Amino acid sequence: MGLNDFGFDVLVVFDRAHRAARLVEASESVQGVTRVEVWDVRGAPLESHTGEDIQGQLWGVPDGSELFSPRITSGRALLPEDDRAILLNTKSAGFLSASAGFLSASAGFLSAIAADEGIQIGDAVTLTIEGEELSWTVVGLIISESANRQVAHYVHRRRFTWLEKQDLRRD
Repeated sequence: MGLNDFGFDVLVVFDRAHRAARLVEASESVQGVTRVEVWDVRGAPLESHTGEDIQGQLWGVPDGSELFSPRITSGRALLPEDDRAILLNTKSAGFLSASAGFLSASAGFLSAIAADEGIQIGDAVTLTIEGEELSWTVVGLIISESANRQVAHYVHRRRFTWLEKQDLRRD
């Protein structure tokens, strides 16, 4: 990864939902594992001011995460009492496909999504998750690179509870 937003050594991705407690138990049984966090990630296009979708991902970060330290350019981090709060990544897809020289990019380019869409702290944004449009309040603008180089935005993982329950019914 280009930016040090994550403090992990290993990332494991599954193709379907699993119970968090089982994942933690299995991971902690591995010798040398000192910290386990269960995150969630969903495809979540952001609705632009023109009504078109800006492709991206919504990462559900566990409360009290010790592995995530976002680079906040404006606003604040997620707080435990937040409900539908989001850290909106200010990078555009074009930025993500750039080479390792991205650190010298201008500040105007780094805030391309927020600037292009006129998004500011306190604004509501709409993302489509699993076919459902959900509104989120922007509490922070960040520069972040996800593990798979997609535009990634961040919310509390517990906000995915309703999705997780739907997925686990299929087990």
